[in-house]
Amino acid sequence: MSRVNIPAREHGYSNLQNIVISSTTELNEYIQLIEQQSAWNNKTEFIIVLQSENIDFNSMNLLIYFHTEGSGSIGVSLAQPIWEGENAVVNITRTVPDVGTADMAYYAYAFKVNKAIPKVIFTIGDTRVEIQNMNSRIVS
Repeated sequence: MSRVNIPAREHGYSNLQNIVISSTTELNEYIQLIEQQSAWNNKTEFIIVLQSENIDFNSMNLLIYFHTEGSGSIGVSLAQPIWEGENAVVNITRTVPDVGTADMAYYAYAFKVNKAIPKVIFTIGDTRVEIQNMNSRIVS
């Protein structure tokens, strides 16, 4: 499992949901969907990064996980994946200041994930979001 260096924060992520992409065809369809959307700060950079990744879809999937914060002043950081049995666990840490802003903040994290890994689990405090690493589909 390795991280794909998409922009961490982007207003356009508000349009998207967690997804696992398992083929070049699915990636191209996903990019076409994004190209049609508005309300992005830098859609071009996101698309360029996805297109420039050399993903061997015979052995890897592309997983994109989205996270929303109710304030742009909340700091968010991503830890390196750790293993829980056969599954990968990624911890997201939030730093909440005493005073915040009222703007929403939209984050995304992308990973190339070996197809042999059954699940990728994202933890935020006590919340766990488990994503099945299977055929392409939008996942909750």
